[in-house]
Amino acid sequence: MVGYIEGNDPGLKDEFVILGAHYDHIGTAKEVNGDVIANGANDDASGTVAVMEWAKYFSQTKTNKRSVLFTLYAAEEMGLKGSGHLAERLKSDSLNVYTMINFEMIGVPRAEGE
Repeated sequence: MVGYIEGNDPGLKDEFVILGAHYDHIGTAKEVNGDVIANGANDDASGTVAVMEWAKYFSQTKTNKRSVLFTLYAAEEMGLKGSGHLAERLKSDSLNVYTMINFEMIGVPRAEGE
């Protein structure tokens, strides 16, 4: 899924910032304390919600000088297939990418001492 908000600066709007995350998860995993369900709330529902919140923010404020693509993709757990497909497509379209930020498991606490 891809959303788009055009930049407001005539000199920068042809450059793109890409914000992305994957929405699939692995389903089940090795048993831990009798539980095999790999809940997807953090990997990676947290990332998809972050992308959607940024889309909401920029759609309301219109403060982005560069154009922004909001991207959500599947098949990350199968080997980055969704994001890989998107990257190839954008490359073939000669998109002028300024930067890409991928949100992945943003709810993971740091280990003690980090």
